[in-house]
Amino acid sequence: VFVDLAVVLDRNGVPVHAASAPLGDRVQVHEIRIEGTDILVDVTQQGPGDPACCPTQKTTRKFHFADGRLVDTAPPPQVAPGAGEAPASGAAPTSGTAPGAPAPH
Repeated sequence: VFVDLAVVLDRNGVPVHAASAPLGDRVQVHEIRIEGTDILVDVTQQGPGDPACCPTQKTTRKFHFADGRLVDTAPPPQVAPGAGEAPASGAAPTSGTAPGAPAPH
């Protein structure tokens, strides 16, 4: 389920869509705040190592609205497809960490 943030303006009592920006797949939105021309969105999103079903990374996304555009000024980290999934039986690790070595922090 993909979630978007939309800006809707009041034009003489008529709601008018002004701009949209994607928040991501299966993002859980907790709070939206407007501070001047910035929109802050508290979310739980997919983090490194999270399976697609179960995001755990809590963060605040920041968007700037001006000139009819909604710009993500703090985009989420990119998560590689399949991140968090266990490698197939006998497959080599994909993280670059040798088997038995401590995971990087």
